[in-house]
Amino acid sequence: MTSTPTLLSCALVLALAAPAKAGDSRFQVSGGLVVNQGNAVDLTGKTTGGYTLELGARFNPKGFGPGILVYAGYAHMPAATGTDERPTFELSGTRLGADLLFRPWDGVPLTLSTGPSVHVWKGTQRGGDPSLYPADNHLKAGWRLGLGYDFTKDWSATLHYTFTEWRSNSDIDLAATNPSRPAYFSLMATYRF
Repeated sequence: MTSTPTLLSCALVLALAAPAKAGDSRFQVSGGLVVNQGNAVDLTGKTTGGYTLELGARFNPKGFGPGILVYAGYAHMPAATGTDERPTFELSGTRLGADLLFRPWDGVPLTLSTGPSVHVWKGTQRGGDPSLYPADNHLKAGWRLGLGYDFTKDWSATLHYTFTEWRSNSDIDLAATNPSRPAYFSLMATYRF
């Protein structure tokens, strides 16, 4: 998909343009498992089996308060076997986002995070008539919330909850062909360098 290099390029440009001299900055790579929630389960027919990968740049501007994480990522959610009566969709998507990072307790290595994101989803249909379920590959808005734990200054684990749009067409029946808000939990390990 041509959007993947575009999103990764945007993340790199944003990372390099950030005020690194105003505080410390680090790059990070993350990967982990996905647990489908909400309409992501409706689309895929599965709860588990997915994975996610992410590249990011983390900044701690002096005098700003929270840290900032700018990231680009990819998520893949496999589909259960679809039938003519009940098609399923394998979901894969790229994302670009920015989180604010809060350390609410001194001396406790917990980080709370939240922020907006944009997603480009690709749904590969399994079963059913493909003409009835057109793909919607436009930019979709999203938001995520996270809780992270730092094991060391370089290694951490984070649990995120991400919810996004899928389709915006209110003329299509939500229960049948238009799940509109796929959501998922992701449990990721992160290495910062």
